[in-house]
Amino acid sequence: MLIQFSPIRSGSTLIYNYLIGLGKQPQKSHNYRYLDNFKYVIAIRHPYNAIVSSILRYKQRINTGTLMAQMGEYLENGGYDIATFEFDPENHCVFSYEKFYNDHDIILNGLESFFNESYSTETKDELKQKLSVNSVKEKTAQFRDFYEYDRVTHLHGNHISEFNGQTDYNTLLKEKELEMLASNEHLQRIINKYY
Repeated sequence: MLIQFSPIRSGSTLIYNYLIGLGKQPQKSHNYRYLDNFKYVIAIRHPYNAIVSSILRYKQRINTGTLMAQMGEYLENGGYDIATFEFDPENHCVFSYEKFYNDHDIILNGLESFFNESYSTETKDELKQKLSVNSVKEKTAQFRDFYEYDRVTHLHGNHISEFNGQTDYNTLLKEKELEMLASNEHLQRIINKYY
C-alpha cells in the first residue's frame, strides 16, 4: 500500500495529484502510523509557513488568536507526527515544500528514483501543466471557500493564497507572534530536525 502523508498545508495535495497522475493509488493522510511493507511519500514544510498558510486558506487575519488556533490544527494534523518521525530511506520518499513548490521536476525526479520507474517527457510536461499554480487557481476558482472541494483531486477553495504558495513567515509575522511560535517545543523540534 502507498500512503501520501504530510502535515496540513505542506504540499500534500500537489504530491497526491502527481501520484494519481502517474497511475499510483495512494491513500492521503495527515496522520502518520508506520506500517511494515507500506511505502510513504511525504511532504514537509517549515511549520511557521504551514501555520500562516492555514490561516490564509480560511481568509482570516493573522494575530495571536488565529496563530494559536492554526498551530493546534497543524500539530494535530501531522505536526506531532513529523516532530517524532524517523526517516526510513527504503520506505519513505520525503520532499521539502520549500524546494519543490516552484520546481515540480524535483517531485517527478524523486518519484522516479523512489519507485525505480521512468516517466516520459510528455507525461511529465502534461502533469506539470495540469498542476501548475495558475492551473490549480483556475480549477479552484469555482469553490467559494476552503470547505468546498473536488472529491477526486482534493483541490479546495482558497487552495492557493494571494502569495501563490510562497508565504514567508518572516515578513508576515510580528516579533511577538514569532516569539509565541518559538515557545512551542514541538515546532522547534521540527525546525531543528529539518531546517
